[in-house]
Amino acid sequence: MDHPPPGPGDVGPGDAGEAGLAGTVAGPGAPGVLHALFQQRVAGDDALLKLAGLRFAQMGVAAEVYADTPDQLDYVLRFVPAHARLPMVHLNRGVDVLHERGRATVAEFADRFAGRVGGLVVHDHRDMAAQADRLVTVMRELNGR
Repeated sequence: MDHPPPGPGDVGPGDAGEAGLAGTVAGPGAPGVLHALFQQRVAGDDALLKLAGLRFAQMGVAAEVYADTPDQLDYVLRFVPAHARLPMVHLNRGVDVLHERGRATVAEFADRFAGRVGGLVVHDHRDMAAQADRLVTVMRELNGR
């Protein structure tokens, strides 16, 4: 069966995966592990999540997921295949760690998913630049949990 030539960044049968390098990126300054977005795009369609899990496993890439709630993350993680790197989780952009409610949200995710995720990503907010010292203190406190 004829296949079109692979495009830039494509990994296919017989490529680096057989040498144990699937999901890695070569070159100076390149990260050692490739992460890709693992996200449910059609609500209620587990078949697409299962397919995404299969493709991630075949390609050997680590997952990055978005989650608004711990229950949502718990649901999506069921479909993420095992990988040497645990999934990175992007929290809702409304989470602001300069406010107690935001810190509580981060703490809830951290406590519930300790050992199951590699890290939590909180997004910046306009007022953070003016409160850099406080932001660093808050982030260190959260990291020390």
